[in-house]
Amino acid sequence: MFLIKEKLFELEERLEAYDYVRISKIDFMDIDSIATLSPKTSGRFEASLINE
Repeated sequence: MFLIKEKLFELEERLEAYDYVRISKIDFMDIDSIATLSPKTSGRFEASLINE
């Protein structure tokens, strides 16, 4: 976890260039770290990550 003073929308704009996406109000994920993405009956998705 990192403490930053930037607003989240500003961080989101900066991270887009590095293939990060916002997955919730407070979380970002590196697209390249996703192994699989599965839909759930709740309407949400479950991501399995690559463990390198």
